[in-house]
Amino acid sequence: MGTCNPVPAPLFSAPEHRKSRSPAYYTPSPWGDFFLSHQPCAPSQVKQWNEGEVRHIVRDAFASSSDMAPKLELVDTLQRLGVGYHFKDEIDGLLRDVHHRDTHQHNQEGVCGDDADELYVTSLRFYLLRKHGYRVSSDVFVKFRDDHGNFASGDVNSLLVLYDAAHLRTRGEEVLDSAIAFTRIRLRSLIDSLEPELAKEVQCTKINHQIGGSRWDEQDLELFPAYMKALYTNILHNINDIIQELKLRNNSHAGLVKELLIDITRCYHAEVKWRDDHYVPAKVEEHLQLSAPSSACMHITNLAFISLGDVATREDIQWVSSYPKIIRSVCIIARISNDIMSHEVPILSLLHCFLSVNELFPLFYFSSFDEAGTSFRARGSTVQTCMKEHGFTAEQAREELGALVDGSWMDIVEECLDARRPMELLEKVVNLARGMDHMYKREDAYTFPIGLKDAITSVLVDSV
Repeated sequence: MGTCNPVPAPLFSAPEHRKSRSPAYYTPSPWGDFFLSHQPCAPSQVKQWNEGEVRHIVRDAFASSSDMAPKLELVDTLQRLGVGYHFKDEIDGLLRDVHHRDTHQHNQEGVCGDDADELYVTSLRFYLLRKHGYRVSSDVFVKFRDDHGNFASGDVNSLLVLYDAAHLRTRGEEVLDSAIAFTRIRLRSLIDSLEPELAKEVQCTKINHQIGGSRWDEQDLELFPAYMKALYTNILHNINDIIQELKLRNNSHAGLVKELLIDITRCYHAEVKWRDDHYVPAKVEEHLQLSAPSSACMHITNLAFISLGDVATREDIQWVSSYPKIIRSVCIIARISNDIMSHEVPILSLLHCFLSVNELFPLFYFSSFDEAGTSFRARGSTVQTCMKEHGFTAEQAREELGALVDGSWMDIVEECLDARRPMELLEKVVNLARGMDHMYKREDAYTFPIGLKDAITSVLVDSV
């Protein structure tokens, strides 16, 4: 990728009142024009893989063993490798049988699962069932706690699975709250004595877990200033292309795409007004009333639903648009995770990202710095509002907001367990929340996209 000029000439001449606007600090894309020529896996290749030897081996593994533990491990492995969708029928059938057996045993004996099961199997079964929307009691873990509330296991694999399972908690599940606290401390104490790959997996537990009008046609082009005309034209053409493609598929929801873009534009416009007025909300709750919708998670979810065609009904789309608890929770996770990770951006990190894609480092990207002059500081984020509301330091504000994120995950789990909507649709919502978590877990990968390159390569380039 070629280098850019230190101070590039603007494509359009902005009016005077816009020239003082602080530029964003987004780094260049590491992809260039790669995807313009990339050929994804053809449907015939997918079919060949599905009918190949690997699939038969896996299907035989599901059918052969009477021992449940290896089958559960197989499900977990397939899903972690990202190939679970190739075996959806087998996985759904196995988990349905496990849940039916556990429910029958609970009704007959008052226990869920085999009382002789070890912590590892119990945790894995709980994790997979809850992950797929089955309501399972957290009381299955009570028998593993001692008088002090600690879990009687020194096995690292068991603790890792318990750690994952406990994060599928709902509000008020004390046994899972304590499981997270215990496993996090215990795993960190063991990390120096582990094999490198296992230590790397344990290391992950140290990361915080988890415009006024609505017209839409080219006749409006003359209403825009020169510097906005090209952007408006490109958006108009791209959205119209999407709508036409959906109509060719007889998609009855195609017309809603336009409405979603208009709505998110209104959200962005409201945030711009905050910025131009130098307004920082006094309370986090007030901040989230606007900033949670502007995360665009409602809009992304509805676009995913629309792409499914008749699988999603008009009622499903209206439900998402009403910001039910599960959608609002995803929006909160995205907004707060973004704000926590981007509140202060180290200058060296920004410099590294530009150098990694062979771009010159534009100093004009910065508008404000921290007291030490080592980080770029974002303005008007939920972190800043939380500091203002409670008199917190930045670190205290991050902890307070992290608790809001944890609560939002609990609400998502609870909504999935209620099963008032098809799991096929709810999975799309959960996957969006997971995507937001991944994007902001270690860094602000939206601003620094080089951090997502390996993941995107695995999904879109080297997909299986």
